[in-house]
Amino acid sequence: ANSTPSSKACWGANNSVKIDHSVAPHINPCRGSGGLSPPAAGGIFTTMQQRKGKWRLTVSEGFCASHCLRGYEGPCENLHGHNFGVEAVVEGERLDPKVEYLVDFKVLRGRLREILAGLDHRHLNDLPAFSLENPSSENLARYVYRQLEAALAGQPVRLVCVSVSEKDSSKATYMEE
Repeated sequence: ANSTPSSKACWGANNSVKIDHSVAPHINPCRGSGGLSPPAAGGIFTTMQQRKGKWRLTVSEGFCASHCLRGYEGPCENLHGHNFGVEAVVEGERLDPKVEYLVDFKVLRGRLREILAGLDHRHLNDLPAFSLENPSSENLARYVYRQLEAALAGQPVRLVCVSVSEKDSSKATYMEE
């Protein structure tokens, strides 16, 4: 139900949030449609002093592949396979003004899937990227990071890190400064 704004309280957009200014005096005063500041100005959390923030998004995908860890001197030196898990984290400081998201999850996940398609159901040691270095989780994380960083050029985000896991209990994370 609609409520008439008083001097101490008002309803937010679509009557979804009631702001009591006696409890939260730092919130912009009620005025105009709904009484909340527009999202571009910081939404209902706008304070007298603007605070700078950023968002982080994480997407997860996976692929199946085999590999051998050369020089391991144990069972992992033999041919074996994994259902690898891959997690990519991006960050940014500005939301799209129309949709109010950092980047579409569909775009981010799609770029990651394109890279992983080249690894899926392959023997990783046979790929040029791993002909001289082991396809360890660490090296896979670096490989995916660098491929994804290039694939995200032109997007309003910065790649923070990529993690690769061979099983749920352990993962290797790669990032650059």
